[in-house]
Parts: sequence; structure tokens; C-alpha cells
Amino acid sequence: PIKHVVRDIKESGGRNFIFLDDNIIGHKKYARELFTALIPLKIRWVGQSSISFANDIEMMKLAKLSGCKGLFIGLESVVESNNHQYTKLKSLEDTKKSIKKILRMGIIIQASVIFGFDDDTHETFGQTIKFLRKNRISIASINALTPYPGTRVFEKFKEAGRLLHEKWEYYDHHTVVFQPKNMTPLELQIGKIKAKTDFSKIFSIAERIVGNLRMPVLYLATNMGYRKIAIAENRIIRKLGSHQLPDSGNTADWQ
Repeated sequence: PIKHVVRDIKESGGRNFIFLDDNIIGHKKYARELFTALIPLKIRWVGQSSISFANDIEMMKLAKLSGCKGLFIGLESVVESNNHQYTKLKSLEDTKKSIKKILRMGIIIQASVIFGFDDDTHETFGQTIKFLRKNRISIASINALTPYPGTRVFEKFKEAGRLLHEKWEYYDHHTVVFQPKNMTPLELQIGKIKAKTDFSKIFSIAERIVGNLRMPVLYLATNMGYRKIAIAENRIIRKLGSHQLPDSGNTADWQ
């Protein structure tokens, strides 16, 4: 109940909060009532939402008034065929318009992007980063497709013999654990890391701030944090190049 949420926030004494609902606007009536109840509390919060958040201007305004500073939104892929197969995005043009609306509202977007879909090629990495930069995406969570047990993707890959292993500790969004369709596991792993590195370069951060001027401090702080993560992951590539890690398809050995 919303009254319990308000009570817990007041009792915590804090001002910064994360709402972990997978889609905070999934129940629109509840979301409106929640945002309205949060306004007097004068808190700052971030959460998760679908891109359809941008379709309701009044909802966006209410979320902003309630203290919303940023949203984690699953774009997953900027390859049109992938969008039709794996995500709920209508089209890239609609996605671009939605991104612009949310950023103009002064809400930072942390976009989730996944590499490894069957239509992904070597060109997908560059195309994706170009899309993210051109549309001034605030932050990007760039991961490898992970076929979790119990999902249709897992069953599909297992039946086709495309799983490299079933060592669950490596099913972590970061490590490639299957045979991609259009490249080797190693190429997918390196492509993902390079994409994250390119997105986190100082020039990219400076370029994208144009679309994030309403929240410059939060934008810069989060991007510099993600830049450190990208630099750390990039060390994997250098180790592979110097053969400190095995150059093989079994990426579980890279850890």
C-alpha cells in the first residue's frame, strides 16, 4: 500500500531512494497515486520503467515533481529485427522521440543494451554506440545476452548445442556463455567490452552532456563511475592480447 511506502520513507530519514519495481508505471493508477504521495516528501529517487513512460506527458510531469531523477530503461537492441523478436520497442524512430521527451523532462536515462542476439553482426557494436551517442543517452548498461535456465532462450540454445557450459557463476551478463550466430564467443566478448569503452570515453561523455544539461552533476558523476568500470573491463582485452588469458571459445576460463 502507498501509505506504507510513505511511512517507510519518512521513518528512514533518508532523501535518496531506489524503487526496484521492474516497471514503476506498470500499474498506471497506482503510479499516479504513488507519485502524488511522494511530492510532499521532497525526496530524490530513481527507478525502472518501460520506454512507454514517454507516452504519458502528465505521468512524466508527476514523476518529475515527485523527485524522479533517473530511470533504467531496457532498449536491449537498436537492430530493428531484434526489436521485433526480443523487445517491445515499436520502432527506432519512436524510440528516439521517446528518449528526447524523457531527457527534456530532466530525467536521466540509463539504457540497457544487450549484444549477442542472432541478428547481431560485427557492425552492431559500432551502430549501437553511434545510436546511444547521437541520442544523448545519459548512461548505458552494456551487457552480453545471458540465456538463463528456465527461459526460452536457454532451451533454444541448449537444444541447438550452442551453450559453451553450464557453470552458473559465469551467467552474469558480462561473460559470453554461448556460441553466437555471426561471430565467435571471443569476438562477442571483446566487441562488448570495446563498445562499453567507446561509450565511456571522455569525448563521448562531453558530447552527450548536451542532452543532459538539466542534471549535470548526476550525469557527470554516474558517467565517471561507469568509465572506471569500462577501464577495468578493458584490461581483459589487453590480457587476451598478451595471452595471459586463454584465447579460446570457452569464455568461462577468462575470469
